[in-house]
Amino acid sequence: MTHDQLDTILKITGSGLSGFGSLILAWRVRSIIKWITYSLLAHEITLVQIRLKLEGKPQTANFVEGVPKHLLRFQESVGFYFLIAGFVCLGIGMMFNMIHFLL
Repeated sequence: MTHDQLDTILKITGSGLSGFGSLILAWRVRSIIKWITYSLLAHEITLVQIRLKLEGKPQTANFVEGVPKHLLRFQESVGFYFLIAGFVCLGIGMMFNMIHFLL
């Protein structure tokens, strides 16, 4: 394998892994933000219902319970491993690009 071939392989592999890692991270972060939003909405709904109950007014919705259970299940799912894989691909891709510039 010549130096030029190795250089090309490092460039293509590094760029491909970095791009793939970025896409995986973007997809996972979108899901995480969605779950954070759901958690905050559930928290807010429950606080409003507690305030209404304390003021002696009728509740307009039910208390929301069990959100941590869903978040813990999400964390243990395969999506968590995709998040790690995205960081690993991004890191390896950057290392390949760095090696390409050092050769």
